[in-house]
Amino acid sequence: MMIIFDEFEERKAWLSSLKEGDTVYDIIYDYSYISAVKQYKIKKITTTGKIRLDDDTLLDNNGYRYDSSWSGSSVKILPMCDKVEKAINEIKTKNLYKECKNLLEQLPAKDLNYESLLKIKEILIEMKPK
Repeated sequence: MMIIFDEFEERKAWLSSLKEGDTVYDIIYDYSYISAVKQYKIKKITTTGKIRLDDDTLLDNNGYRYDSSWSGSSVKILPMCDKVEKAINEIKTKNLYKECKNLLEQLPAKDLNYESLLKIKEILIEMKPK
């Protein structure tokens, strides 16, 4: 597994090692919260080092695309690394939480029994931060 680059030169070396077909990632933020992780394939690398992704996004030779428009988005490609894995896990956890909450809210009260609810409550209390 690769790590996030602490040094500009390490990132440049990684970028120069990329080939067509390699998989790269971009962590999408909504304000300061992680909202998604996009996976891309390298479609083409130009002779000047620019990188074309499989969705036709063109990145500069530093692996970035900045969009200054109000509704635009920036892209910074990364290898699979701890930061990307952590972001993916955070998104999965949020989605599973929402799914559990929705399931609990959809349970008809008349179909619930005391013992089942007590078990759910015990699990939730164990998980509650102290």
